[in-house]
Amino acid sequence: IREGDSVYESEQEKWRADSRQAKVAQSDEERMALEADWLTLPSEHLVAEFSRRNPAAGQKISTLPNYVVERAWNPVFNSPPRDGSFKIGYLGKFTEQKNLVTLIEACAGLNVELHLIGSGPLEDELNVTAKRTDVCVSFHGRLHQHRAREVLRRCHCFILPSNYEGQPKALIEAMAFGMPVIGTNIKGIAEIIEDNKTGVVVEKNRTSIRSGIKRVVETPTKELERLGQNARSYVIKRHGLKQVAEQDFNILLRLGGAGSFGA
Repeated sequence: IREGDSVYESEQEKWRADSRQAKVAQSDEERMALEADWLTLPSEHLVAEFSRRNPAAGQKISTLPNYVVERAWNPVFNSPPRDGSFKIGYLGKFTEQKNLVTLIEACAGLNVELHLIGSGPLEDELNVTAKRTDVCVSFHGRLHQHRAREVLRRCHCFILPSNYEGQPKALIEAMAFGMPVIGTNIKGIAEIIEDNKTGVVVEKNRTSIRSGIKRVVETPTKELERLGQNARSYVIKRHGLKQVAEQDFNILLRLGGAGSFGA
């Protein structure tokens, strides 16, 4: 069984479909499709694209969502008082994929603070952009989960402004935490966030991200709490460890013989 994310999408986005890197990833996919007894990918769009590129996968492929350990994100998030700037959290890599330069530029002139958890090759550029736009940005570096959780607990919402994603674990964890979330309208995020129900969906350009942030800032705390509660309920139902483990176990049983999870 081959489980995990799709390498091809990220290589194609970074280097173009005709690049050496994308061609190597495509070759690896073709080998997997031929040799694996079963393949899983974390989202429906990744399964559809993999199957289109690799007809040899046939019917031996399915979704297996990324999981979240609910207890790791307890106690559930409670929105902090709005006694100053509106605080927005981010957790992830500092790369072109994550669209963070655009995020900082979108915040220019708004009464917000960005709290960025992570590291990556664009950190210097992000610092320069923050100074150029006069946006308050705190760089927290890479943190263990419990410390990242405490930084996010001091924020009012979470944002993932990515250009492309597979099925982002950081977004799923923020939703499991019960945070209101903002995400871009791309495959991998729009499959998880339903606008005005489990979060706020924006386009990946500066104007739309800015509009989405202003929309969240102007939303009453009670309404943000509703979004966060809905987000947590959705993620626990779809991405809880027990649910995903059951799906994984049943794939193994289907390949190895009869039975069912928990029997």
